[in-house]
Amino acid sequence: MDANPYLNQKFIEFPLSKFKLTLILLGALCFVGTGIWLVSKALKAVPTFPINRMFLLMIGFASILFFGICTVAILLKLFQKIPGIIIDANGITDHSSGISSGLIKWDDITHIDIVEVSRQKLIMLYVVNPDEYIQRHSNFLKRKASLFNYQRYGTPLGITTNDLKCTTQKLHDVLKSNWEQHHSLVFDAV
Repeated sequence: MDANPYLNQKFIEFPLSKFKLTLILLGALCFVGTGIWLVSKALKAVPTFPINRMFLLMIGFASILFFGICTVAILLKLFQKIPGIIIDANGITDHSSGISSGLIKWDDITHIDIVEVSRQKLIMLYVVNPDEYIQRHSNFLKRKASLFNYQRYGTPLGITTNDLKCTTQKLHDVLKSNWEQHHSLVFDAV
């Protein structure tokens, strides 16, 4: 294994990518615009087929609501000053997604893997106490999303690099090296 330049540093930060977030924001705004267009079309349509009109209204309002919430969340993330991922002696602090779990302690992590879901790679952090990480979320939807991850992948903790200034492989390698270093220090001390 090659020497890791990130080892032995006090902490490592992976910042959020403003460019990637801006692209995602533009996509969300396009869907909000499409929703507005669908609603306006439905309201102007001749009511000969009320089912089609109702369908357009439902799809339009759903698009406006969902992607409007996404737009607000992305805007908040764009102006946030904290890095997406911070790695230090305590563990990994995740601020990279909507269901981030904050500090994930090295001692809680049993292993780290990459899984591919719908052609998107995720770094999964398997922990000894998954319920504790699920219950951290006070928001019902975030708790349900974490529970879904746990039921589907065996862990509630997944990190995507979609919003980060790094590749999945680079982040995985840095996480794994630091986790292995932490565990070797713990076992050497015993």
